[in-house]
Amino acid sequence: SCCPCCTTLCHFRLNLWFLYILFGNMKDTLITTTCILFALAGGITALLLRGYYFNVSAGVGFVSIFGISVMAGVLMVSAFNRAKSLKLFTLDLVSDVSKEQLTAIISILVVAIIGLVPAAISKGIGSDVQRPLATVIIGGLTSTLFFAPIILPPLYWWTHKPPKRLDKEHLDSLNDSETENYPG
Repeated sequence: SCCPCCTTLCHFRLNLWFLYILFGNMKDTLITTTCILFALAGGITALLLRGYYFNVSAGVGFVSIFGISVMAGVLMVSAFNRAKSLKLFTLDLVSDVSKEQLTAIISILVVAIIGLVPAAISKGIGSDVQRPLATVIIGGLTSTLFFAPIILPPLYWWTHKPPKRLDKEHLDSLNDSETENYPG
């Protein structure tokens, strides 16, 4: 039987592997993985604020938030990639896509947070096991809710922005496509 730390690290590596398969590049994989860091920081902070120790239940909570927080990152990065393949990649495009994805991310995370509040504050039989789990998930998802929409868009722009000086061949191809679209 593995300790909770080993299980959490194995889950982290598995997430990295699946994300790499999904995106096919390390840039998008690492951008999406930042959501795990937000969740980790929020989960640890929530445990400390409530005075709980790291135990198996909290470890299970961390494994859960890794998956849920990665889903927020996958939504954002996938939407950026889709938009980038359809339109000219600009800062305005990143901003527009971020605004569109904000509703989906808020919906997913807020529903999960609200659903776990009763488990986090319960006092009945078995609550000693479920409180740390719910505390970690609520803390991790709350930090993901605040940081993912703020940090992921500029991070994506920074890692994918076009070079400042485009080569002559690329500029000519852009001019040719504009001329075809706007004859006159």
